[in-house]
Amino acid sequence: MNYLFKIQKKLVPELINVAEIRYNILKEIFNHQPLGRRTLARKLDLSIRSVRKHLDFLFDKSYIEITKSGTVITENGEDFLHELDNYMKEIKDIANLEDQIEEILDINNVMIVPVRCLSSKLSYSTKKFFVCHPSRTLIKSFAV
Repeated sequence: MNYLFKIQKKLVPELINVAEIRYNILKEIFNHQPLGRRTLARKLDLSIRSVRKHLDFLFDKSYIEITKSGTVITENGEDFLHELDNYMKEIKDIANLEDQIEEILDINNVMIVPVRCLSSKLSYSTKKFFVCHPSRTLIKSFAV
């Protein structure tokens, strides 16, 4: 993991938690827009107040628009979401895990993507992995 991320994780761990929450919010909106606050709160297991606070921040940065039918992601928000994808992979040290899986299973081009776990949150924090063929056929699942 990048040295700066390690320092950041030790010095201000709440920053990473906030980043992950906002990432999950943007990802949910991107995948299911338009989306209301209550639905977001339920899907991400957050309070409506917390969701409102994060949505206000994302709105102020022009990453989302809030409409009568729900929240939608802006083009600026989509671009930022792609940047956040890389940030979350770096924070969670996903690239290292991908390399390890490639080596253990002797396969090329492993890509770890966030999945829904028992709580239905979209997250990289799970330690269970599924190895799929490009046709999306499950080859193997394992935990680390």
